[in-house]
Amino acid sequence: MLRISQSYRMQLYSGLGLIIILLLLISFSRIFFVNNFKGSEEGIKIRINQGDNLEEVISALNEAGILENTLTFKIAVKLSNKDESILPGKYIFKKPLNNSQIIQILTDPTFVQMINFRIPEGITIKKLSNMVESKLGISSKEFIIACSDSTLINELGLRGKVKTLEGFLFPDTYRISLNISSRDLIKLLVDNFKNKLNTSLETRPILNEPEKLLDIVTMASIIEAETYIKDEMPTIAGVYYNRIKKHMRLEADPTVQYSLPDGPKSRLLYEDLKIDSPYNTYRNFGLPPGPINSPGMDAIIAAVNPQKHDFLFFVTSGDGGHTFSENYEKHLEAVKQYRKKINQN
Repeated sequence: MLRISQSYRMQLYSGLGLIIILLLLISFSRIFFVNNFKGSEEGIKIRINQGDNLEEVISALNEAGILENTLTFKIAVKLSNKDESILPGKYIFKKPLNNSQIIQILTDPTFVQMINFRIPEGITIKKLSNMVESKLGISSKEFIIACSDSTLINELGLRGKVKTLEGFLFPDTYRISLNISSRDLIKLLVDNFKNKLNTSLETRPILNEPEKLLDIVTMASIIEAETYIKDEMPTIAGVYYNRIKKHMRLEADPTVQYSLPDGPKSRLLYEDLKIDSPYNTYRNFGLPPGPINSPGMDAIIAAVNPQKHDFLFFVTSGDGGHTFSENYEKHLEAVKQYRKKINQN
């Protein structure tokens, strides 16, 4: 009787073992290989933000209507040990997918969307940080902090008095992955800045002169803020260099705009010109401590090769350009003509 009982138990345990294995296989198959997204002809777009944890990712997928079963997806991610590998970025889901396929999409860089990211000439780090947050999902605060990171600045080869990357984030159109980090984005922009300067015979020499590079980019940023007309840029550069030689203050309105705590105004007031800031060239002599925006190549070349003339003043002409004058009397007359034109309109 004892031997029969042991044999029966062995058969029972064996049968139970097979049932358990079968149930595990069924569960495993359901967790990983049964479709958890039905598909969408139009496609469903979602964004995973940098720093999102698994719960936030699941919430985004669920709110978009991608996950039919959030529990099986969570288990699949945990069993795959992929909860720390999900990449930030924009994704499009169209065809039916199981959990294994969804996980692959969220963790493989080749599935992350690429976008064209245009940085206009004359943009400041503050404005760029807002673009970076809205279009790339990178925190504007994180981006601004990274732009003043002395370790990163040194890694990028910008030595000397460069304390911030204002002016060195080159304006251009970039093809960017939506999972790019703030540091990688900054490196991309600064590398492009150096490559652009290196391809021009006029600007190449200044790359190896840190102090001169900072001064040139600072001057170029003021020129960029003063005019969008390429042919005027060397003339404006000449005006400012002439004023420096004569130990005159630059009195450049864009430097005051940059100094304002609440941001630029449509029209500066006399009181604004008194603002206590090292960037205010109405109060301080010489160039400000650094650039006030990201200048383009035309402005940089103008700063390297200013036009030689005797102009010391300029004022807007009312038609998009400027009127240049050699002395203050002529400048006042140009201002008078501008105001007359404005009043007529």
